[in-house]
Amino acid sequence: MELIAKILFCGDGKVGKTALRKNYMGEKFSSKYMITIGADLSIKEIKLKVNSTDYNLKFFLWDLAGQPAFNIVRPRYYQGGSAALLVYDISNRNSFDNIQNWINELITHNREFPIPLVLIANKSDLKDKINNPVSTSDGQSLAKNYSEQFDQEVFFLETSALTGENVRLIFENLGRVIINKSSR
Repeated sequence: MELIAKILFCGDGKVGKTALRKNYMGEKFSSKYMITIGADLSIKEIKLKVNSTDYNLKFFLWDLAGQPAFNIVRPRYYQGGSAALLVYDISNRNSFDNIQNWINELITHNREFPIPLVLIANKSDLKDKINNPVSTSDGQSLAKNYSEQFDQEVFFLETSALTGENVRLIFENLGRVIINKSSR
């Protein structure tokens, strides 16, 4: 069975959305920051087996610009979104606090909301190198709050685009959720 899903990468600028997308696409990590202008699209096909059924998933990965200057163009990209990755940088408390603003944009501009969500604490490789990172328990608590608020499981994962930690797991979990939602 084949399924197509539009996955939205949401989060402030410089949290690592593009680096996560590129890691998932098999591209090399670059520490050089390049601003996303409007949105950037990649397509990835994966195969998953769920309940003895083979699925071919085609993910359209929409990396949305996180800078406030792009607030005016982002709304058009939310339409038709099947799922969203809410990404924050563990070394930047403001990016964590702004996740609610990203949820508000999703609610306002995506008619299908609630859609499957994954809360991603990116840059886990910095955890031991910085003072006062956003804690794992803060991320887990926020995911739990959203799970209750939207009456659906919101996954929480700590990732590193640099090391690849949990990057594939994001999409495997999301793929299973999309498959289960489509079979209802």
